[in-house]
Amino acid sequence: IPCYSNGQSYTLIHRMASPPVKAWSVSTEREKMDAFEGSMAAKARMSDGEKKNLEKQNRDMCLCPTCPTYADCAKKKKELVFCFEGKSSCITTSKGCHCSGCKVAVNFGLTNIYYCLNGTEQEIRSGQ
Repeated sequence: IPCYSNGQSYTLIHRMASPPVKAWSVSTEREKMDAFEGSMAAKARMSDGEKKNLEKQNRDMCLCPTCPTYADCAKKKKELVFCFEGKSSCITTSKGCHCSGCKVAVNFGLTNIYYCLNGTEQEIRSGQ
């Protein structure tokens, strides 16, 4: 997916299948974004339908239910993809984290863990 920012050309490479690849590549050395910022810029340009499709794909890939910290209360509330949807409304104790091995995290260049307790990637980066 071609992307443009400040006259610079970027290419979003979005693969849902293994092996994981970088979420984007920069065509110039002058201005660099990290993978997460590039992915979010591309997502912002998507239509509502494309965003809904991406959200469904992310929910299908989500490893949260396999994580030791994931609780029955979250399962009952169908809480998933905490890295994009925010903290759990009921998970309060950390028991281990699978976030770094999740395809969603790899595809979007996420760098944090315990999103169920700490909030989205964006919230953690901004210190909220």
